Amino acid sequence: MPRSPRIEFPGARYHVMSRGNRQESILGADADKVLFLETLAECCGMTGWVVHAYVLMANHYHLLLETPEANLSAGMRWLQGTYGTRYNHRHRLVGHVWQGRFKSPVISDEDEGYFRAVSEYIHLNPARAGLLSSARPVLYSYRWSSFPALCSALSKRPEWVEASATYSAYDLRGEGAKQRRQYRERMQLRCRECLRGKLTDEEEKEQQRLLRGWYIGDESFRNRLLDALEESVRGRKRDSLTGGAKAHHDHAGAEALTQACCRHFGVDLATIQERKYNDPEKQAIAWLLRKKTTVPHDWIVAHITMGSRYSVQNAVKAIDALEGTKNRAWRNQILKINNSLH
Repeated sequence: MPRSPRIEFPGARYHVMSRGNRQESILGADADKVLFLETLAECCGMTGWVVHAYVLMANHYHLLLETPEANLSAGMRWLQGTYGTRYNHRHRLVGHVWQGRFKSPVISDEDEGYFRAVSEYIHLNPARAGLLSSARPVLYSYRWSSFPALCSALSKRPEWVEASATYSAYDLRGEGAKQRRQYRERMQLRCRECLRGKLTDEEEKEQQRLLRGWYIGDESFRNRLLDALEESVRGRKRDSLTGGAKAHHDHAGAEALTQACCRHFGVDLATIQERKYNDPEKQAIAWLLRKKTTVPHDWIVAHITMGSRYSVQNAVKAIDALEGTKNRAWRNQILKINNSLH
């Protein structure tokens, strides 16, 4: 059976879901959840993704994800592959971590009601799964979802979690203390309705639709996607469809970032290529390419002449180690090179 195509375009929003292989508890321990969130944060830094909602359950996760650039597939390969490797290393396991392909229906941008429905579905997962205190079922108490972060001030929120679109979908103007309280109260009301089984038949059907199909929206949105899909496969073999052009964060973006680094350091690429693998500026470029793009190790090795993937890994460790030291200012200067391109 042919696989459904990935539909990718700048600014697309997705309901991304993935489950542990054989429905195993690959996110059961708190340490595993922390590891996944750390990996997700890295992925957002590399791809430019914005997360509007997430929830981590024992054997699966949900994301309401926005891709400012058309790079869902590349980012998901890195996210799930990297977490899988880290999970197996932590538990001394081998083999597949995830069950089949991840699901990623595209969410309509023509009606905020669809965005709100996906956000609510994600955040109410702990209530439906019976993970809240039976004596005092407070949705805010579940720490492994984005709901507590969305109810908090910006200074307490991870930079890769965005609240403005969610508040707008609830007709809340701004993200001040009043709006945060109103949002929290509305979601707690939805939580109580969910626990009491007071969702209407139409709401129950809507929740089921959020888990099926390849899009979330009306017929107008579906037809628009089909038109875009037909245009994307025109002149190419249908089985070559992967969903969108190369992203800025892919090879073209990596080329631009490398050149920006060379300008910053006052050298050309040939000079960087001739330097030793542990040269600080060469390591800085390798570090940025790993942190802020989705190009593989082998591409970096060939592009700036790093010898092997282990030299790239050592470069990443060396620059990461500067965090919290007196040299962290230089590390922050490196990050500004990437920021200058956006």
